Amino acid sequence: MRVIGRTINLGMVVLVVVLATGTAGTTMVFLQSVEQLDQQNSQLRERNQALRTDLRETETELVSTRTELDELNRNLETTRGDVSQVSENLERSESRLDTARAELASAESELSGARENLQRTRSQLSGAEGDLRELRQRERSLRSELAGVETDNRDLRSEKAALQRELATVRDDAGRLQTRVDALESRVGRLEGDLRTACAAVEGPKPAVC
Repeated sequence: MRVIGRTINLGMVVLVVVLATGTAGTTMVFLQSVEQLDQQNSQLRERNQALRTDLRETETELVSTRTELDELNRNLETTRGDVSQVSENLERSESRLDTARAELASAESELSGARENLQRTRSQLSGAEGDLRELRQRERSLRSELAGVETDNRDLRSEKAALQRELATVRDDAGRLQTRVDALESRVGRLEGDLRTACAAVEGPKPAVC
């Protein structure tokens, strides 16, 4: 549209010049005007071609830019969704981190208590080890004493067996003696009976044994 407007304006200028200069200078002026118009038209065509080329390139660039913009917008939406998801994940992670910190603090407290208990247990263990050493020493002493008692017991058993054998012998002897005593008492009884009979048969003074 600009090229057509400029051509019309130049034509009007030529017409005005022809009318102003008259018939004599019309041909020269016209030729010069036509040459100028050709040059201008050539320049305008070149410029128009350049502008069209520039327009096509611009339109191509615009389409590419719009495509890129659409892609960027999609990426932006995706990024916003990712940011939202990351924010949620971050909040959950921070929540878990707070929970982990609380659990760590609790664990450290329990560990401190366990260390104190361990220290007390070690002290108790040290005391128990001392008691154990004393008990082992006492055990050895008692075992030694027990060995002596068992030796004495064996000796006493041997002595008891000997005494039982001796007692059996004494009982046998006592049985034999009791039998002899019984026999002697029976004989004494008979002799006393005989003596009484003999004394009874004596006339006159009785002997002293009666």
